[in-house]
Amino acid sequence: MIHYKIDKYTIGGALQYYTHKIFEEAGLQYREDEIKDGDVFAFAYLEDERATNFFCKPVKGRIVDFMFYEYKKNGELKKNGVSCYARIYADTYEDAVKGFNILIQNRLKRLKEEINRVENLLIA
Repeated sequence: MIHYKIDKYTIGGALQYYTHKIFEEAGLQYREDEIKDGDVFAFAYLEDERATNFFCKPVKGRIVDFMFYEYKKNGELKKNGVSCYARIYADTYEDAVKGFNILIQNRLKRLKEEINRVENLLIA
């Protein structure tokens, strides 16, 4: 199951706004605000024509208060975290990979559509 911690007034609100439609179209179930503090798998991917706005391959970490901290290789939490609203969460690594791949596939689809549109502008 995929989870969001939502707050429409933060940058994470943009992540949720743009990705929930993609998950719905792919038939992936998700819930809003049901994730609790503790160990989770997190990921993010949101990109537009100008920049990569969010990018995080699936990683294990912990939500503490309103921050997400990734685990280091030695099992300790990294000192610097990110807002918990800037990630999408999953109960398992497999669910996180599935959600991440759906977002990547959606971006590839949009890029292919753009390439086709521009190719049609060529004058023979």
